[in-house]
Amino acid sequence: LPLVITLLTAACLITVFSTAAATAAAAAAEELSFFVRKEGEGAVDYAVRVFNRVYTSDIERLVKMEELWKKRPPPKPLALSDLVPDVHSEIGAAVKAAKTGMSAARALGLSNTNQKWDARDSARVLLASIVMYLEHRPSEVGSSAFDKDDDLAVDFVTAASNLRSICYDIPTQSWFDAKGMAGNIIHAIATTNAIISGLIVTEAMKVLAGAQSACRDIYLGASSASSKRFIAAVAPSQPVKGCMACGHAQLTLHLNTNTMTLGNLISQVLKKALAVSVPMLQCGDFLYEEGEGLEEDEVEMYAAMLPRPLSGLPDGGLKHGSILAVTDELQHFKINLIIAHQDEFDEEKVPEGFILEGTVSQPTEAAAAAAEAPSTSRPEAQQAGVVADEDYLVLVDDEPVAAPAVVQAGTGKRKRSAEEEDGGGEGAKKAKAMGEDDEVIVL
Repeated sequence: LPLVITLLTAACLITVFSTAAATAAAAAAEELSFFVRKEGEGAVDYAVRVFNRVYTSDIERLVKMEELWKKRPPPKPLALSDLVPDVHSEIGAAVKAAKTGMSAARALGLSNTNQKWDARDSARVLLASIVMYLEHRPSEVGSSAFDKDDDLAVDFVTAASNLRSICYDIPTQSWFDAKGMAGNIIHAIATTNAIISGLIVTEAMKVLAGAQSACRDIYLGASSASSKRFIAAVAPSQPVKGCMACGHAQLTLHLNTNTMTLGNLISQVLKKALAVSVPMLQCGDFLYEEGEGLEEDEVEMYAAMLPRPLSGLPDGGLKHGSILAVTDELQHFKINLIIAHQDEFDEEKVPEGFILEGTVSQPTEAAAAAAEAPSTSRPEAQQAGVVADEDYLVLVDDEPVAAPAVVQAGTGKRKRSAEEEDGGGEGAKKAKAMGEDDEVIVL
């Protein structure tokens, strides 16, 4: 009988443990499957379900664990119905109006990356980013990795972390700050870029103060292995008339403004004939740009102008006598094109359909000689280590050096200091070391 009772007890315990294990396994499986989108579930419905679970149900469950909040305030659950009452229409309309590749924040009108979002804006961005991932980038769901250059990923991370911070009364972060933290961006402190940036600001202060005559061209880098001069400042060169970089170059462009399109002007005239890399065109209120930093709507607007003839461009178009300012920031030059309309061209002599008239002036011999002069051709006083320009910064050791020799009047003999009487002293040794191995660093 005792043996039978023991066996029955063991069987009951095994059944209890098996049931508990099965229940725990089922709960774990349900926990993992909760974030899987159900069949036929709408994108907005899925986003709302995830929000309610993470920021409402889970927070409420934690609040009930009173032993955790004896020494600190408990978190506060968020109610989506209070933050975004009409969530389906608001989020659905924003996502539907968003263009391909647009971030969730920008689709909701939150374009200021330095502004901190409140709970409502963070909730809207989180829901919109989830919906945009599901509808616009479904192949990345479950496998996407964070990329600081992916605006939608930064939207999701910023909104999710800010909502969690709001629950626990932690200061929130702006989109820009969150991008730096999540992307592990370390800003430059003492690099060459930082040094040059500081020098640029110094010269800009001179311009703002109206002291253009004090401006200098500054070069960074040691001139030789033995020299300890890292920064050299020289007087700026005067602009050369006709130079596309520093002057006002001007050419006359003969073409048919009714048949020549903006696209052909850019490809055939600017990029092929004038070797312009990234053109920016301006004539009155007309503007055309290329390159990085443009918004998607700007790129589409400028692309729509390319097939249009010059005379049919916005703001009156380009006609006879128009002056078109062409700037290439990448190559740092600018040139003015005077448009001269011409109905017909000789196809054999002018197969391109345009004529560039005029020449760009070359630098004068003196300017060319100055440009070809080596960087070491500085004033003799500077080559000798003597600083003759107030723009040079000299760093010297501020330790005391040998006391100057005192000359007795009428004798022509110098009176030695007490340190020299004692064998030279530390100051004299320092002066001797300075003479043998120059420790003066000129910046």
